[in-house]
Amino acid sequence: MRNIITLTTTPSRINGKYIISVLKSLFAQSIKPDAIYLGIPSRSSKNEKYAIPDSILNFTKNQNNFFIVSLEQDLGPATKMLAGLKMEKSPNTILVTVDDDQIYHKTFFENIISKAREFPAAAVGFSGIIIGHFPFVMNVQHTNLPKIFDIRKRELPLSVDIVMGYAGAAYRRSFFGSYTDSLKMIEFWTKKSRSLFLNDDVLWGMILCQKNIRRYIFRPEVEKDFHIETYYPNNGLSEDALCLYYLSGALIISQQYGLVPINEYNKVYTIGGMIFIFAFLILFCIVLIFAIYFARVL
Repeated sequence: MRNIITLTTTPSRINGKYIISVLKSLFAQSIKPDAIYLGIPSRSSKNEKYAIPDSILNFTKNQNNFFIVSLEQDLGPATKMLAGLKMEKSPNTILVTVDDDQIYHKTFFENIISKAREFPAAAVGFSGIIIGHFPFVMNVQHTNLPKIFDIRKRELPLSVDIVMGYAGAAYRRSFFGSYTDSLKMIEFWTKKSRSLFLNDDVLWGMILCQKNIRRYIFRPEVEKDFHIETYYPNNGLSEDALCLYYLSGALIISQQYGLVPINEYNKVYTIGGMIFIFAFLILFCIVLIFAIYFARVL
């Protein structure tokens, strides 16, 4: 059984200094991946040409498990999966997707492979989204947070609608068809919706749900194993709002085309979650009362 890592990047990031740090964290894993694939299209979706810098070629020349994979086109973040699908044929191969702006702890790969082997019929990760549950449109779950801060009571592994890719996600090659069929499928959905183009996590959740494949998230064996650093600073509230807009759009369209939200956690809350909900409702009522009062006075 082969265990590989697959990722992609953009023309601007591949020429930046941080991609080397990302690759360095992958080469330093406690167990060595059978292959690390960096998928590179000829041009980006913005028609920008990729130019692989000498710094990457020099840094990786002695890494016999690192391969740059030429891809036909840029299909957004989902492109990270294409390199693995193109190069791996065995249905038992575990494909671990990672982001190009995260630094992964040295035991990350060992832990996620362990979970993928324990649950071979499921996609697994360390962070996820449960959608469609009152009072939230989506409930983001991070398994490295204390349980008191969770909105819902959790028993791990936690079944989620969407595994969030930034923390790493593992899939079996058998979850997907041939490379050609997968390319056509991803191209269809990413061109159908700009939101799905920008949110591959939601796209995979929808596709796996259509195939009745469960998605689980786990708490790492050691808390520090979830240590991830981001090398691309947030550009402010406007970018957050735009990301949330597209994520919400992706959640809506995915439910229209096959992502059926799970219903296991509708009425199960932690004490901390209940306190948060009641505090939120009380605050909302106070604001509403003041708004009505001032509207009448004015």
